[in-house]
Amino acid sequence: MSTLLGYLYFKVIFSFRMFYQDQRGITSVEYGLIAVAVAVFVVAVLSGDHSFVKAMSSKFSDLTTIVSGAMVSKSS
Repeated sequence: MSTLLGYLYFKVIFSFRMFYQDQRGITSVEYGLIAVAVAVFVVAVLSGDHSFVKAMSSKFSDLTTIVSGAMVSKSS
């Protein structure tokens, strides 16, 4: 029984070491994680009540009002 447990322990440790040292495909995993992070950031910025799109729309609306007011007062 002790030999079997020792063998299983050795196999588990060996498998973890081989998995840790294996570098194949690691770049694609890193790119995948970066893509997920960017997607989460974009969704967070563009959605919600205080979203970036609503803030930009509000600022452009204010700018339009200011420019229209300046043009009307200049032509009068």
